Parts: sequence; C-alpha cells; structure tokens
Amino acid sequence: MLTKQQITKNQNWLKKNGKHIKTQSDLCNILSDPTRIKVLLLLKHFDELCVSDIASILDVSVSAVSHQLSMMERSRIVANHKMGKLVCYMLEMDDKKLVKMLDTHLDKHIH
Repeated sequence: MLTKQQITKNQNWLKKNGKHIKTQSDLCNILSDPTRIKVLLLLKHFDELCVSDIASILDVSVSAVSHQLSMMERSRIVANHKMGKLVCYMLEMDDKKLVKMLDTHLDKHIH
C-alpha cells in the first residue's frame, strides 16, 4: 500500500499536470474518429485545404467536414483563414506525437 506521503505527492503531481492531461485527453478524443484522422492526414499532406475540397475528397457533406474541423479548431489542432468565400484549414498544433502519428505508412499513400 502507498503511504500517505506517496498519495499526497501523486495527487499534487496530477493537479500540477491537469492542463497537460486535459490537452492529451482532448487529443485522444479528436483522434478517436476515423473521419477526423483522414482530415488531419489530408491537411498534413497538402499543408492547407478548403472545406469544400476536403468534403469532395472524403465524399461527405461540407457541413459534416465543417463540424469535424470546428471540433479540431477548438482543440487548437487546426486553424483557418478565409480566402474570399472559401474557408481553408491547416494544421496548427506543433505536437511531435501528432506529427509522428500522421507520419504512418498511410500518409505515404496519399496523392
């Protein structure tokens, strides 16, 4: 069994790292959806894509893609900018783990 000191030490460590733990949890939630992973792979490959292009490639509605992108934007994984009426997205998150995950063999097959 843990001592009272060990329990307190670990409780304090978890409190201290709460923000990082929340960020990791949010990332896991984002990556739990195949469509969001596909979007991230496309953005990594093309650097920047418009919502309509992503929707066309994935053969889903613009509304569905916009919903997924807004979730990722709230988690600061992607960012957007407007080009006239078009909204384009790019990866924002500079996370080595995310980039490593996207550098799987799947990424090498995108044309």
